[in-house]
Amino acid sequence: MPLTRGEAVGYDADLMVFKFTMRNGEQIVACEISNAALGTLAGRWRCGERDVPAEFEAHRRSIETIASARFDQTSTSKGTSSVRIFAKHISTAQRRRKDADRNPFGEVR
Repeated sequence: MPLTRGEAVGYDADLMVFKFTMRNGEQIVACEISNAALGTLAGRWRCGERDVPAEFEAHRRSIETIASARFDQTSTSKGTSSVRIFAKHISTAQRRRKDADRNPFGEVR
């Protein structure tokens, strides 16, 4: 069963993750996406200053889809209460789709 949208909690600079929640029925699932994974989706992780909350909101639908799939893959009979997304969980197709939105100069079309 797919997870549904919860709340955007915010960026944890110590852990270098953006925290958010999703719901599995009445159960709240704590979720995190690493700085590197978010940067990979945004196509900017090697750039200078970033607006991490804005990047999260811009890619929220994709992030939530990945979180839901990870939840389904890692769920146990006791119930999974957290999901962590790392750069390795960002598919090549998602990266290509992001690259297709940019012209050769790196500008978004």
